[in-house]
Amino acid sequence: MTVFHKASLSLFIAVLLFAAFSVLAFTGFFDIIETRFYNPAITRGLSRELEQNASQIDGLFSELSARFETSLKEDSVRRSFLPNQSAEDIFERSRLYGILLESTPGLQWVRFVDAGGRRIHYSSYPGDLLRQDRFSVAYHNYDDNVEAVPYAKLAAPDQGGVIVTPDEHNNRVIFSLPFYDSYDAYRGSALFALSMRAVAEQLVRQGRLRVGEDIAANAVPPGIILGLPRTSSAALEPLIAAVWNEGITSLTPLNSDSGDTVFALLSTKTSYGFYLGQLVNDELFDFPSSMKFVLLGSFFITAYLSIFFLFNLRQDALTVIQNRLKRLQITIFEEYYDRKGDMDWERWRRELEQRREDVRKEVKRDIKTKKQAGSDIDTLIDKSWDEILGLIASRQGGQLTANIDEAKLSSILKKILASSNVNLEQARISAPAAPPVKTVETPDAEAVEDAEAVEDAEAVEDAEAVEDAEAVEDAEAVEDAEAVEDAEAVEDA
Repeated sequence: MTVFHKASLSLFIAVLLFAAFSVLAFTGFFDIIETRFYNPAITRGLSRELEQNASQIDGLFSELSARFETSLKEDSVRRSFLPNQSAEDIFERSRLYGILLESTPGLQWVRFVDAGGRRIHYSSYPGDLLRQDRFSVAYHNYDDNVEAVPYAKLAAPDQGGVIVTPDEHNNRVIFSLPFYDSYDAYRGSALFALSMRAVAEQLVRQGRLRVGEDIAANAVPPGIILGLPRTSSAALEPLIAAVWNEGITSLTPLNSDSGDTVFALLSTKTSYGFYLGQLVNDELFDFPSSMKFVLLGSFFITAYLSIFFLFNLRQDALTVIQNRLKRLQITIFEEYYDRKGDMDWERWRRELEQRREDVRKEVKRDIKTKKQAGSDIDTLIDKSWDEILGLIASRQGGQLTANIDEAKLSSILKKILASSNVNLEQARISAPAAPPVKTVETPDAEAVEDAEAVEDAEAVEDAEAVEDAEAVEDAEAVEDAEAVEDAEAVEDA
């Protein structure tokens, strides 16, 4: 089978397999890929992104908590719960938190509320101020503000840590820290309100959130929602709260009747105990058409190349025979080159003729062919063998062993080896070795150099491609010096 036939048959089989695979793919196989491979891969990617977002938010909150806690250690701040306060403490407290508000983006106000959750001892929120003079400041009670988050949800217990509570109505988070006076007595909670815009800006700076993407707080259960659309927030927030109330953090579709877009919720928990959820468009989990075409194309190419490779696992018998014959010829040429000084051409030719059938069997070893192909192979072997014997017959008499140009012979051998592209050391067919013969004496090199040049030397050199042995016999009538140059010309041939 020729290469063209192999390629055509491989293409035909690949087309049939491709058609069958296409029918199978569009009748359910793509759905299996989408469910078992594509969707889990997309979900894992989104989960990694969400975990990184949670890590960024935890880092921001930890940094702010440390800053707030440091401010509470100032003496003027610790004396906030004293009934009588100095003007210096009032001024220093206002200055300190004024700088904190300006240097902390998104920080809205600071309040110190007693342990009962009613009286405010300090507030930077203007609406809490009742009256103020040089030596005293009075504030409204905390529960007078109907929009305020109930103190029971914000209270920081004695010896407790930082509590972060999302405020859904005002879209912010409130930090609660335990407050201790100058005598290290627990007096209540220090509250710091941070806008969700500050959280969004932090994520945008870190490349975790696109500019303009919404971020919202959820109160019950406490959490932060990324990607919540404003137009559907009223319908989606109860669904999100229901998912979080059940403690579900895996990917969950949200079936909302508002709008044509279907969303899915993926959640995780932060180190502060509240949820962080990411809303994604459900279309993201549909196996895209471009990927389907890539998969079909990959299947077709893989099928074609695999079939073509299988067809070429077994090399063509004629090609194998040709390579083996080429190795045989090169082996005989090497044998001659190694023993050029004592070569008996007649004896070598007779022995090669006797070994014809043995060499034929060796060349056809492990080759299985049909009858017609076997006849063609025998013809090829006989033709190559006759060429070798004919070449030896043309060299009979030993005329060429006298003046061998070893450099030129070596060059010819290298060209044959390079053109054959065959590793002789790994795969060589043994040829019969030439029996030892007497060395033919050569004329003195100095006499040759002193001999007169033959007028037709250029014509003889042009005949290098001719292997006719009669040209050597005709040269016997020439003088000794001319015979030497004729011999060199035949050697070049």
